[in-house]
Amino acid sequence: MTHLRIVIMAMAIIGSPASGQAVDVAAGQKKARACFACHGEDGIAVIPGTPHLAGQDHDYLAKALRDYQRGHRQDPTMRSMAASLTDQDILNIAAYFSLAIRDEKNRRVADALALAQRLQTVGTVRVKPTPSSSTTQAQSSVSTNPRQLYQTHCAACHSTGAAGAPKVGESSQWASRIAQGRESLLKHATEGLGAMPAKGLCQSCSAEDLTAIIDYMLEESR
Repeated sequence: MTHLRIVIMAMAIIGSPASGQAVDVAAGQKKARACFACHGEDGIAVIPGTPHLAGQDHDYLAKALRDYQRGHRQDPTMRSMAASLTDQDILNIAAYFSLAIRDEKNRRVADALALAQRLQTVGTVRVKPTPSSSTTQAQSSVSTNPRQLYQTHCAACHSTGAAGAPKVGESSQWASRIAQGRESLLKHATEGLGAMPAKGLCQSCSAEDLTAIIDYMLEESR
């Protein structure tokens, strides 16, 4: 599986599913366990004649499940399997199988994204700036300390190198990125790059938060 294809698929699925609803890859994996007997946990069919699902288009898989559920596609087993699924279940299962693909180091992209989503915080507490000094105001605009933000939203991939993410502490992996400059790194963090979704799934993070996280990661990797 090429890096470019992983980028396109992950960003399309996580960033903007056709329905506009958010997807939960981990929930999709859990709900899809009933499918593994035929389609395999990696989406590689274990029964002859059964289609492989890994890397298939998300919207195609979601539509197929809905069609089985509504009887537009005829298969007694699939209709029975799909009968009790909610639309959110269908979106999550489709996302999991679409991302049950391996990068160039044989790591499954779905695993990294599922972990990142599990680590995402429910909310953040922001400290109201005080007028004592411009420095204090700048520091107060960050919702929490950079290390905590990194541990919560970024460590799943950047501490392990999952899905090709540069590992924090590995200076050789950051040299070329540091050369791009902070503005470029902030743009990538905000919009997403490679298998990393926009803001690393920290939708509550402000530009100041992301800048603080970047500075922390760079300092730890010099």
